[in-house]
Amino acid sequence: MPGVFVSASLDIVGGGRFWNDEVRESWFKEGTVQSPSGFVMSSITLRTALPKDRDTVVELIHQLNVFEADLVGDRRRDHDGANAYYDELMMRLSRRNGRIVLAIVEHVVVGAMGFSLDQDAAYVAAEFRSHGTVTDLIVHAEWRGKGIGQMLLNEAERLTKEAGLKRLMIGALVANERAERTYRQFGFEPYVSFLKKEL
Repeated sequence: MPGVFVSASLDIVGGGRFWNDEVRESWFKEGTVQSPSGFVMSSITLRTALPKDRDTVVELIHQLNVFEADLVGDRRRDHDGANAYYDELMMRLSRRNGRIVLAIVEHVVVGAMGFSLDQDAAYVAAEFRSHGTVTDLIVHAEWRGKGIGQMLLNEAERLTKEAGLKRLMIGALVANERAERTYRQFGFEPYVSFLKKEL
Protein backbone atom coordinates (compact mmCIF):
# COMPACT_ATOMS: atom_id res chain seq x y z
CA MET A 1 0.00 0.00 0.00
CA PRO A 2 1.60 3.32 -1.04
CA GLY A 3 2.13 5.85 1.71
CA VAL A 4 4.55 6.32 4.53
CA PHE A 5 4.56 3.22 6.75
CA VAL A 6 4.38 3.75 10.47
CA SER A 7 4.51 1.23 13.25
CA ALA A 8 1.46 -0.68 14.41
CA SER A 9 1.51 1.28 17.64
CA LEU A 10 -0.24 4.13 15.83
CA ASP A 11 -3.66 2.59 16.20
CA ILE A 12 -3.50 2.40 19.98
CA VAL A 13 -6.16 4.89 21.03
CA GLY A 14 -4.91 7.55 23.39
CA GLY A 15 -4.45 11.28 23.89
CA GLY A 16 -2.64 13.48 21.41
CA ARG A 17 -0.60 16.56 22.22
CA PHE A 18 -0.82 20.12 21.09
CA TRP A 19 2.66 21.38 20.47
CA ASN A 20 2.32 23.81 23.37
CA ASP A 21 2.09 20.71 25.62
CA GLU A 22 -1.57 21.24 26.44
CA VAL A 23 -2.98 17.73 26.52
CA ARG A 24 -6.14 17.19 24.51
CA GLU A 25 -7.95 14.13 23.24
CA SER A 26 -7.17 13.90 19.58
CA TRP A 27 -8.11 10.43 18.33
CA PHE A 28 -11.12 9.54 16.27
CA LYS A 29 -12.12 7.54 13.23
CA GLU A 30 -14.26 8.66 10.36
CA GLY A 31 -15.64 7.15 7.17
CA THR A 32 -14.08 4.85 4.65
CA VAL A 33 -11.75 5.46 1.76
CA GLN A 34 -10.90 3.80 -1.53
CA SER A 35 -7.38 2.56 -2.01
CA PRO A 36 -5.41 3.75 -5.05
CA SER A 37 -6.44 0.50 -6.76
CA GLY A 38 -10.11 1.31 -6.17
CA PHE A 39 -11.29 -1.12 -3.51
CA VAL A 40 -12.93 0.14 -0.32
CA MET A 41 -10.54 0.24 2.63
CA SER A 42 -11.11 0.45 6.34
CA SER A 43 -11.72 3.77 8.00
CA ILE A 44 -9.24 6.60 8.10
CA THR A 45 -7.88 7.51 11.50
CA LEU A 46 -6.96 11.12 12.16
CA ARG A 47 -4.67 11.86 15.07
CA THR A 48 -2.25 14.48 16.26
CA ALA A 49 1.33 13.77 15.24
CA LEU A 50 3.78 13.09 18.03
CA PRO A 51 7.54 13.78 18.09
CA LYS A 52 8.14 10.11 17.15
CA ASP A 53 6.34 10.83 13.83
CA ARG A 54 9.01 13.30 12.71
CA ASP A 55 10.52 11.09 9.97
CA THR A 56 7.09 10.29 8.56
CA VAL A 57 6.08 13.97 8.41
CA VAL A 58 9.45 14.98 6.96
CA GLU A 59 9.01 12.42 4.17
CA LEU A 60 5.60 13.88 3.29
CA ILE A 61 7.07 17.40 3.34
CA HIS A 62 9.83 16.21 1.02
CA GLN A 63 7.26 14.77 -1.40
CA LEU A 64 5.38 18.09 -1.36
CA ASN A 65 8.60 20.07 -1.92
CA VAL A 66 9.46 17.96 -4.98
CA PHE A 67 5.91 18.32 -6.33
CA GLU A 68 5.94 22.10 -5.81
CA ALA A 69 9.46 22.41 -7.28
CA ASP A 70 8.03 21.08 -10.53
CA LEU A 71 5.32 23.77 -10.38
CA VAL A 72 7.32 26.85 -9.39
CA GLY A 73 11.01 25.93 -9.53
CA ASP A 74 12.08 27.54 -6.24
CA ARG A 75 11.51 24.66 -3.82
CA ARG A 76 14.34 22.58 -2.44
CA ARG A 77 14.32 18.95 -3.55
CA ASP A 78 16.67 17.60 -0.87
CA HIS A 79 15.73 15.95 2.42
CA ASP A 80 17.70 18.58 4.34
CA GLY A 81 15.22 21.18 3.10
CA ALA A 82 12.31 19.08 4.34
CA ASN A 83 14.01 18.58 7.73
CA ALA A 84 14.69 22.30 8.07
CA TYR A 85 11.10 23.16 7.17
CA TYR A 86 9.79 20.64 9.71
CA ASP A 87 11.80 22.40 12.42
CA GLU A 88 10.49 25.82 11.32
CA LEU A 89 6.93 24.51 11.19
CA MET A 90 7.12 22.99 14.67
CA MET A 91 8.44 26.27 16.11
CA ARG A 92 5.63 28.20 14.43
CA LEU A 93 2.95 25.75 15.55
CA SER A 94 4.25 25.72 19.14
CA ARG A 95 3.81 29.50 19.32
CA ARG A 96 0.30 29.38 17.81
CA ASN A 97 -1.44 26.59 19.71
CA GLY A 98 -1.00 24.42 16.65
CA ARG A 99 -0.46 20.82 15.73
CA ILE A 100 0.07 18.45 12.83
CA VAL A 101 -2.82 16.09 12.17
CA LEU A 102 -2.04 12.77 10.45
CA ALA A 103 -4.42 10.76 8.26
CA ILE A 104 -3.73 7.04 8.66
CA VAL A 105 -5.13 4.04 6.76
CA GLU A 106 -4.17 0.60 8.05
CA HIS A 107 -0.95 1.79 9.79
CA VAL A 108 0.09 3.90 6.79
CA VAL A 109 0.24 7.69 6.97
CA VAL A 110 -1.40 8.92 3.78
CA GLY A 111 -1.73 12.61 4.64
CA ALA A 112 -0.78 15.36 7.06
CA MET A 113 -2.09 18.81 7.89
CA GLY A 114 -0.51 21.64 9.83
CA PHE A 115 -3.08 23.65 11.80
CA SER A 116 -2.71 26.70 14.02
CA LEU A 117 -4.76 29.43 15.67
CA ASP A 118 -3.66 32.83 14.39
CA GLN A 119 -4.48 36.50 14.67
CA ASP A 120 -4.57 39.12 11.93
CA ALA A 121 -3.54 42.76 12.25
CA ALA A 122 -5.60 45.22 14.28
CA TYR A 123 -7.27 46.61 11.15
CA VAL A 124 -9.31 43.40 10.77
CA ALA A 125 -12.70 43.49 12.54
CA ALA A 126 -12.58 41.89 15.99
CA GLU A 127 -14.96 39.02 15.16
CA PHE A 128 -12.71 37.90 12.28
CA ARG A 129 -9.29 38.85 13.60
CA SER A 130 -8.57 35.50 15.26
CA HIS A 131 -8.86 32.51 12.95
CA GLY A 132 -7.78 28.96 12.25
CA THR A 133 -5.07 28.44 9.66
CA VAL A 134 -4.21 25.37 7.64
CA THR A 135 -0.47 25.91 7.32
CA ASP A 136 0.15 22.83 5.21
CA LEU A 137 -1.99 20.12 3.63
CA ILE A 138 -0.16 17.13 2.19
CA VAL A 139 -1.75 14.00 0.77
CA HIS A 140 0.50 11.22 -0.53
CA ALA A 141 0.44 11.32 -4.35
CA GLU A 142 -1.18 7.90 -4.72
CA TRP A 143 -3.97 8.80 -2.27
CA ARG A 144 -5.06 12.11 -3.82
CA GLY A 145 -8.66 12.28 -4.96
CA LYS A 146 -9.78 9.76 -2.32
CA GLY A 147 -11.32 12.25 0.14
CA ILE A 148 -8.38 12.42 2.54
CA GLY A 149 -7.75 16.13 1.97
CA GLN A 150 -11.46 16.79 2.57
CA MET A 151 -11.31 14.87 5.87
CA LEU A 152 -8.31 16.89 7.00
CA LEU A 153 -10.07 20.14 6.02
CA ASN A 154 -13.16 19.02 7.95
CA GLU A 155 -10.92 18.52 10.98
CA ALA A 156 -9.44 22.02 10.54
CA GLU A 157 -12.97 23.42 10.41
CA ARG A 158 -13.93 21.48 13.55
CA LEU A 159 -10.83 22.72 15.43
CA THR A 160 -11.55 26.30 14.36
CA LYS A 161 -15.16 26.13 15.55
CA GLU A 162 -14.08 24.38 18.76
CA ALA A 163 -11.85 27.41 19.47
CA GLY A 164 -14.91 29.66 19.03
CA LEU A 165 -13.63 31.19 15.80
CA LYS A 166 -15.55 32.03 12.63
CA ARG A 167 -12.84 32.03 9.96
CA LEU A 168 -10.49 29.40 8.53
CA MET A 169 -7.62 30.41 6.24
CA ILE A 170 -5.51 28.40 3.79
CA GLY A 171 -3.02 29.29 1.09
CA ALA A 172 -2.06 27.65 -2.19
CA LEU A 173 0.47 28.24 -4.91
CA VAL A 174 -1.21 29.79 -7.94
CA ALA A 175 0.34 27.03 -10.07
CA ASN A 176 -1.25 24.32 -7.91
CA GLU A 177 -4.61 24.41 -9.65
CA ARG A 178 -5.78 21.11 -8.18
CA ALA A 179 -5.28 22.34 -4.62
CA GLU A 180 -7.04 25.61 -5.32
CA ARG A 181 -9.94 23.76 -6.96
CA THR A 182 -10.21 21.46 -3.91
CA TYR A 183 -10.18 24.40 -1.52
CA ARG A 184 -12.84 26.28 -3.49
CA GLN A 185 -15.04 23.16 -3.56
CA PHE A 186 -14.68 23.04 0.21
CA GLY A 187 -15.99 26.62 0.42
CA PHE A 188 -12.82 28.71 0.56
CA GLU A 189 -12.89 31.97 -1.39
CA PRO A 190 -10.04 34.20 -2.60
CA TYR A 191 -9.08 36.69 0.11
CA VAL A 192 -5.51 37.97 -0.25
CA SER A 193 -3.23 37.78 -3.25
CA PHE A 194 0.57 37.79 -2.95
CA LEU A 195 2.53 38.81 -6.04
CA LYS A 196 6.23 38.38 -6.72
CA LYS A 197 8.81 40.01 -8.96
CA GLU A 198 12.17 38.41 -9.63
CA LEU A 199 15.01 40.97 -9.50
